Amino acid sequence: GKPVKDYLKAMSIRLAKILINLSQAKENSLLLDPFCGTGVILQEALLGNINVIGVDIEKESADASRKNLEWLGKNYKIINKWKIIQGDSRNINKFVNEQVDNIVTEPYLGPYVRKLPTVHEASKVVHQLKQDYLIFLRNVRSLLKDNGKIVIITPRFKTIEHKQIYFNFEEILRETGFEVYNIFPEIRIPITYATPENKIIREIYILKKA
Repeated sequence: GKPVKDYLKAMSIRLAKILINLSQAKENSLLLDPFCGTGVILQEALLGNINVIGVDIEKESADASRKNLEWLGKNYKIINKWKIIQGDSRNINKFVNEQVDNIVTEPYLGPYVRKLPTVHEASKVVHQLKQDYLIFLRNVRSLLKDNGKIVIITPRFKTIEHKQIYFNFEEILRETGFEVYNIFPEIRIPITYATPENKIIREIYILKKA
């Protein structure tokens, strides 16, 4: 029933709940989604009595999140605070000026593809995404409380040559002052989230400050 839907940009409610649960966000804490799209993560967090800030570079997406959260507040007993900001999250510390308990997000994973890319095509996308993740994590570090957690998705691309193309995320973590946090020793991080039909394999990382 929410007013704005975009099935190309929005993640599933199921995945949003998984990410929030992995962050161990507590009631009345503050959660940031720096790539909020239409606000699915924000909505699920608010329903769990968590305060939220959403950021998106596109005005259309920021407006969509705002409308969806306004609708949520009218139709459910939402008591927690929320804020939506339009801005480029690669420079997020220029317009978000408060520390947060958790960051839960799926960043931009490259252009929408209808068919499997070639190794060359996927490699070009991965090269640009690696730079975007590096810049983002460097800048967001100051916004995360010392005991805070980041739950973030990285992409692994399938190709028509049956090879998988991805970047070395743990190398980025070493450069930006983060390390992998493992809540459950029996579960390997990253957690893979994909179906056989997916052209992009999502890998879920849980991070803390090193």
